[in-house]
Amino acid sequence: MKNHFNLDCASDQIVLSSQEEEQRHARKKLIHSNRFKVRSSSQHTLKLRPNEFGAGFSFLLTLYVEGRKVIGAEADVGFLHQGIEKSMESRSMADGVALLTRFSSEQGTSMSVAFEIAVEKLSDAAPSGRTRLERIITLEAERIHHHTSVMAHVYELVGDSSERSLRMRLSGLSRVDRSVAVSQGLSGITLRAAGFADDLRYASSELPYELLGFRAAVRQEADAFGRFMLRKTEIDNSKNLIERARGLLKTEPEEDAEIIYSPSTPRVMSQSVEAAEGELSVTVCGDGSEKPVRVRIKTPSFAHLSAISTYLTGADIDDVLLILSTLGIDSLEVDR
Repeated sequence: MKNHFNLDCASDQIVLSSQEEEQRHARKKLIHSNRFKVRSSSQHTLKLRPNEFGAGFSFLLTLYVEGRKVIGAEADVGFLHQGIEKSMESRSMADGVALLTRFSSEQGTSMSVAFEIAVEKLSDAAPSGRTRLERIITLEAERIHHHTSVMAHVYELVGDSSERSLRMRLSGLSRVDRSVAVSQGLSGITLRAAGFADDLRYASSELPYELLGFRAAVRQEADAFGRFMLRKTEIDNSKNLIERARGLLKTEPEEDAEIIYSPSTPRVMSQSVEAAEGELSVTVCGDGSEKPVRVRIKTPSFAHLSAISTYLTGADIDDVLLILSTLGIDSLEVDR
């Protein structure tokens, strides 16, 4: 899997790879440059407080505006702090699976599956073929639910569900080219809408997507319209994957016993899955007991929110809410 971060269990420090360090510096440089630009007297700042603009996003959004155009943006979180990662250190591995379902309102299943696989690696446990297929079914069902929710919000804001109206409203909006998306560590829908077939389902040895004939859908527009239409395509693809997985389940024997976590030596294990919005990683540090020493989670919404200025710069103020609705950012994932 790609883009795992290294976790030092003793110091509780995250050691970033050279690529992630470059992405981090690029985001900082972008934020500082935007702050410098808005010092002109012809520009002003607009602050949208949590839930103030009717989209259910629980973060403070600061827009730097010149006329009606957005020239920069920043997002401040901290209004929904859950302390999930710290709470998992006082719970057993089995309890952690249930706790993670509440970590995100949209992608809790993906987090639970990633955590389960990482724990199985710690205990040298091998899940059955039936378990692997059932996980694919739950992941794809969650993808359908998430994409449907995002699309429903977009339909509401556009006021029409016809492709013609969507194209007129979304084409050219919030364009993010492949090179920019890669440099800022974005994944999932944003990359695939820019023509890059980036999908962890291709490289997943723990989830047998290759048995289902999986092929990632891509588009070339690299804008809000491309991201929206790609969601529609992925819904159809997920339905097909579920049907194929259900067919293979008929050939798998029924199971009665559950896999019990039996820790061995202290070590760190990571697992990534392709969640609805992109790459989601869970890193678990075990010391041989039934409770984890450290748990760290990397979510796609965190990367998308870090790049919020990239998505919004150049847009009209009236389009800000529409752009945010196409991104599918989950505040619960970010504010942990």
